[in-house]
Amino acid sequence: MSIVFPFDRRIIEKAPEVFKYVESSYPEKFIAYALHSDYRQAVNLEPWIRSQVLNPCADAVDLAKNIGVGKDDDETVLNVLQAVIHRITYVPDQSVWKMPEYWQTAEETLKTNTGDCEDGAILAYVLCRLKGIDADKLMLMCGDVVGGGHC
Repeated sequence: MSIVFPFDRRIIEKAPEVFKYVESSYPEKFIAYALHSDYRQAVNLEPWIRSQVLNPCADAVDLAKNIGVGKDDDETVLNVLQAVIHRITYVPDQSVWKMPEYWQTAEETLKTNTGDCEDGAILAYVLCRLKGIDADKLMLMCGDVVGGGHC
């Protein structure tokens, strides 16, 4: 199961029982996240990401074909991460979308060759799945860090 887990340090104060669970094991399912800050509407992430894996854009399929399969899944994931790092230029959402937060699809990221942290992570996730990495071995996580959020 794929997981995206936004973590906010305030959860420790407001719901310590949840923090204990997260600290001791990974959650099995996720919640939703606001992908577009103008609308502030939460989106269920599982089907959103699954649709990108099941109906990948041609650019993602082509890129996945050009990424080498490693001797094991870990090496294949490393190959995917290197391909994403070499292809994508980090650009904040505010510069591209004129809003604080916008989660691009893998297709949008590949069309512009730009994105921020979650855009690269989403692209890497989709490419890993296209390379045959099982969803149970992959996880997307996001949360607050000093200076803002990170994925």
